[in-house]
Amino acid sequence: MSIGVGLALFATVCFAIGNALEKRGVDRLPALSLVHLVEFATRLLTSPWWLAGAVVSVAGLFAQIEAFTRISLSLAQSIGVAGIVLLVVISRLHFREAFHRRELGGIALSVASLVLVSLSLTRVADAAGTRSARDATLVATASVVAAAAALLGVRKLRVDDRGFVYGCAAGLLYGLSGLGAKGVATLVVRHDLHLLAATPYVYVFVGAWATGLVVFQNGLQRGRVGVIGPVSSMVGSAFVVAVGTPVFGEHLPASALLLGLRLAGFAGILIGSTLVAWGGPPAAIPPDPPPTVAVDA
Repeated sequence: MSIGVGLALFATVCFAIGNALEKRGVDRLPALSLVHLVEFATRLLTSPWWLAGAVVSVAGLFAQIEAFTRISLSLAQSIGVAGIVLLVVISRLHFREAFHRRELGGIALSVASLVLVSLSLTRVADAAGTRSARDATLVATASVVAAAAALLGVRKLRVDDRGFVYGCAAGLLYGLSGLGAKGVATLVVRHDLHLLAATPYVYVFVGAWATGLVVFQNGLQRGRVGVIGPVSSMVGSAFVVAVGTPVFGEHLPASALLLGLRLAGFAGILIGSTLVAWGGPPAAIPPDPPPTVAVDA
């Protein structure tokens, strides 16, 4: 179990650092558009900062899949949500955004809640589930695609300058990708990788991740990484735990005390992350300098 916890921690650090590098990359690109996807992809793939962030994030994805083979979704996602704290620290220190008391309170609450989660660990309850869930995965796919399309289809929601709506849509897609990753992990545990192409897991994992990536990058250029990153992580983690835990046959601690610690810890991480995400005003965008007019001598 300790290896699974370590892999989950490594994955969340990779995601936080990768998001920060991607934010640095997209901030240096012309305006991105979901409509012109070829141009969108070309610009991203020519940005060294964005490519570095993508490589780090992909390393996190592989670590996450391996973690899913060793520990339960609720434990892995509880650890993963705590990575929001690291992302916010990076956004404040690197992108020069000031801390606010509400954010500091959210960070403290998230760290304390992670301790509660660690105290609730049991070898039986936190074993990785291996139940097959093909039909449930397809239903979840249709539901998430419809919800994300509804969010991004309303123009008034798309112009949100904090990144909340893009964070929600990307989080749903990343959460769906997490379900696919968990499905792949179940095949690894059962030594059924030869069935991979015949199941929806790998297609959902890659397709939802790629779509979520496009939405996330578009949101990064329009809003704050300190908002879209935490919101995306919160929504995605809550979705994976709420849907994946019963679908893949995983269990919560049987002891009432340990169950209370687990639920309180997970709720505290979500609440603390919410406080962090809404802790301060949007970052001010400096105006473009006035054009230089040549004056003849």
